[in-house]
Amino acid sequence: MVLAHMFLPQIIGYGVLTLAVLKLIQRRASIALLEVKLTGVNLMKFTAN
Repeated sequence: MVLAHMFLPQIIGYGVLTLAVLKLIQRRASIALLEVKLTGVNLMKFTAN
């Protein structure tokens, strides 16, 4: 029981850190996808002209 109390803050800390990293990766991925889409649209316009 005492051991759990000692490790609980660390576990919570790691959980929060992991969530933050995942959120960051998700945001980066969505930005990258948006850039790819925009590039694709520009390429389509370029080939259409």
